[in-house]
Amino acid sequence: MATTNTTTIHYTTTGSVRGECGHWHRSLRGAIRCIERDQKGCRGQGGYSDRCVARISGQAGEAIRIEPLTDEERDAADEIRLAIQNGEMR
Repeated sequence: MATTNTTTIHYTTTGSVRGECGHWHRSLRGAIRCIERDQKGCRGQGGYSDRCVARISGQAGEAIRIEPLTDEERDAADEIRLAIQNGEMR
């Protein structure tokens, strides 16, 4: 039986203090919203969140990898954050 070697990209949020969120977000927007919820929760307890968005990649049958965002993904994430702050996106 033939197998397909398709790399699927998901996103997570991770920080050296807060650790990973444990989610596999299908979009940058979902990961950014996750960070916002974490930041709000931390602020409510007088702290802060050190999480940032990272990409999860891997092929079927292989170990997954958590990697930094590409330059294009970072640019897209900045645009999403700005749109959320301006009320243009939820």
